[in-house]
Amino acid sequence: MLFSIFFFHLIFNSGCFTKAARILAIFPYPSHSQQVVSNELCLALQERGHELVVFTTDPVNRNLANYSEVSLKSMYKEHARILNFYAVSKIGFWRFAELFLELGRIITDYTYSTPEMKKIILEKKNQRFDVILVSAMYWDSLYYLADVLDVPMIGVSSLPTQAIHNYIMGNPYLTACFPEMLSGFTDQMSFKERIINLFWTVKQMYYYKYKNLPIQSRVLKKHFGDAAPPVDELINRLSMIFTNSRLFFNFPRTSVPGILQIGGLRHIKAEKTLPPDLKKILDNAERGFIYFSLGSNVKSTQLDGKILNSFIEAFSELPYQIVWKFEADKLAQKPDNVHIRPWMPQYEILAHPNLKLFIYQGGLQSTEEAIENSVPVLGFPVISDQMHNMKILVLKGAGKMLEIHKVDANIIKNAINEIISDPCYKKNMIKLRKLLHDRPLHPMNESIWWIEHIIRHKGGAHLRTRSRDLPWYKVELLDIFLFFFILLVALAVLSWTLVRSAIGLIKARIFPFIKTSRNNWTTMAKCKAS
Repeated sequence: MLFSIFFFHLIFNSGCFTKAARILAIFPYPSHSQQVVSNELCLALQERGHELVVFTTDPVNRNLANYSEVSLKSMYKEHARILNFYAVSKIGFWRFAELFLELGRIITDYTYSTPEMKKIILEKKNQRFDVILVSAMYWDSLYYLADVLDVPMIGVSSLPTQAIHNYIMGNPYLTACFPEMLSGFTDQMSFKERIINLFWTVKQMYYYKYKNLPIQSRVLKKHFGDAAPPVDELINRLSMIFTNSRLFFNFPRTSVPGILQIGGLRHIKAEKTLPPDLKKILDNAERGFIYFSLGSNVKSTQLDGKILNSFIEAFSELPYQIVWKFEADKLAQKPDNVHIRPWMPQYEILAHPNLKLFIYQGGLQSTEEAIENSVPVLGFPVISDQMHNMKILVLKGAGKMLEIHKVDANIIKNAINEIISDPCYKKNMIKLRKLLHDRPLHPMNESIWWIEHIIRHKGGAHLRTRSRDLPWYKVELLDIFLFFFILLVALAVLSWTLVRSAIGLIKARIFPFIKTSRNNWTTMAKCKAS
C-alpha cells in the first residue's frame, strides 16, 4: 500500500521534476546590498542539488559541493573611483546615470576578460550549462552568452521594477497610474507629477537605448568582433526577469508573465552574535538607543561638514545612545552618547529590544530588515530606489523622510523625537510586517520553481507576449491615437472646406439673385409711386 502511494506520487509529480542542473550565474555589480539577494538565491539553488558557477563581487567563500565562485571583487575599486553616491546626488541623477553607464562598460569588459570566462567561452562544447542567471541592469553585452552557450537566460534585478524591465519584457508603462521607481512618486500623482513621471520614463529609455547600448556594443565587438549580433537584439535572449519588487509593498500594477516579483526572497535571520562591548552598550541603554547607517554605497564620511555637524549636534541633545556606522576610526567633537564603528552587525542591532529608531538612507535591503524587526525609520534618501522605498513607508505611516542636503540639527532632532514619542509609527510598521508575510508562497520557493521551469522547458517562449515584438509606440497605442487624430483633423478640414464651398456657392448664386430681386422690387416700387 505504501509503495503504491509512493509510486503514484512519483508519477503524478514527474512533470514537475527537475534533475540537477548546471547553472552559470553572473552578478558583477560591486554593491554588498545588491549581492545579498543574488548570493541567497544561488545558495538556495545549491541546496536544491544544482551545480553553480558564480561570478560575483562578493564571494561567500564557503566550501560547498558543486559551488564554485569567480571573484570580481576588484570592481569595488572601480566603483569607488567613479561613483561617490553622496556627491553625485547633489548634481543630479542623470549625471549619475552617465557615470553609471561608464562603470557598466568597465564591469562587462572585465567580466569577459577574466580567464574563467574566457575558458567557458573557448570550451563551450564541454561547458554544458542548463540556464544562465545574469544581473538585469545595463549589462546588455553579457546577454550574448545565451547565444554563445546556447542556453536560456533569466535576468535578476536587486532593485524594484524599472522602465527598462518593462521595455525588455513588453510590459505596458501606463505612466498615468504607475509611478516609475526613479521618479520617487506614489501612485497618487497630480497632473504635474504625471508629466514628470512620463519625463522620467522617457528619459530613462533614452539613456538606455541611445547611451547605454552603444557603450555595450563596443564591449561586445571588442570580445566577439563584428560577427556578434546587434546589441539591441540581445534583450530577446531573456526568458524572464526577476525584480526585487515586493507584493503588498510596492504599488500594485499589471504585469506580463515574464516579470516575477521576488521581493522578500531573503530568509532574514540573525547569523552573528553582537560583539561583547557593543552588546554591553545596547543592553545598558536604559532609555533606548538609535541606530544610524547610510548603507554600503553611501558613507557617513562623505557628508558635508555642515551636514555632519548637524547630526552631531542633534545627537548630543538626545537622551538616547547613538550607534553610528561611521567609516573612520575617529569623529571630531563626538558626543559621549555616540558610538562609532566602521562596520556594524546591522540585522542583530535591528533585532535588539532596546532599539527605538533606525536612521538610514532608504536602501531596499535595510528597509526589509527594518520591517522584519518592526522598527520605525527616519530616512535620508540619496539615490536610486531609496526615495521610492521611503515614499512607501511614509505613505504607510511607518516612518518619516528628510532631504539630507537641507537639514539642520533642530530638524533632525524634532523628527527623531516625533517618531519615538508617537506609537503609531511602530504600530504601522508591525501592521506592514504582518501584511508582507501574508502570502501563499515564499518568494524563494517561487523563484526556484520558475528557474527550474525554464530549465525543464529549455526557455520561456511560451511566456513571451506579442508586445515584446512591437515597437514601444505601438504598445502604447500612439500609432492608433495618431491615426484618429489625423482622421479627426482630416474630417475637420473636409468639413470646413465643404462649409466654405457652401458659403461661396451661396454668395455666387443666391446673393446675386436676392440683390437682383431687391433691385427689381425697388424699381417697381418707384414706378408705382410715380
